[in-house]
Amino acid sequence: MLPAFLLLLASPASAHSRLEVTSPAADATLSSAPADVVLTFNESVSAQYSHVAVTRADGSSATSGATTVDGVTVRQPLAPLGNGRYTVAYRVVSTDGHPVGGTFVFTVAGATTAPAPSPTTTTAKPSAAGGTASSPASTATTDGSATASPANAATSADDDGGDGGGGWILVTVLVVLVVVAGGAVLVVVRRRHSGAH
Repeated sequence: MLPAFLLLLASPASAHSRLEVTSPAADATLSSAPADVVLTFNESVSAQYSHVAVTRADGSSATSGATTVDGVTVRQPLAPLGNGRYTVAYRVVSTDGHPVGGTFVFTVAGATTAPAPSPTTTTAKPSAAGGTASSPASTATTDGSATASPANAATSADDDGGDGGGGWILVTVLVVLVVVAGGAVLVVVRRRHSGAH
């Protein structure tokens, strides 16, 4: 009877939850940062009282979101981790109400961060003559003034030619009018002069 009684006393003690596997493993050195910490127990634990904390070497939290429990598995999502040493502290409650807790560490060494994109620059495209291509609209001279491009120069020449032609026509018309008026005045004067004699 005594051995059986001792076995009954020992059974509740052996029924407490026990941590069996961790991911990352305790004291592991990882080449890439894990997305979460996963703890696996030998029996189901209470979802209400289970909590996992992960801290960096400076004591700041490295977790992201709440601890979740699914039967014997406890999962804690992590924030993006850089290289360094991290401490995991957990505390769960067995189905019989017995609290179970502990700590372990892991190290990330080799995590890489994507480089920030460099700003893009635009350079002038060299021309066939070896210099930089100038704008087709205008070209700057050494004294700071701008000279018209061939296309603009042609347009200016056409405009000047049109204005010059109109000016010559106006001058010609005025000359003809002056000549005609002068001739008429001369005729009137001669008639008056002839009538006087």
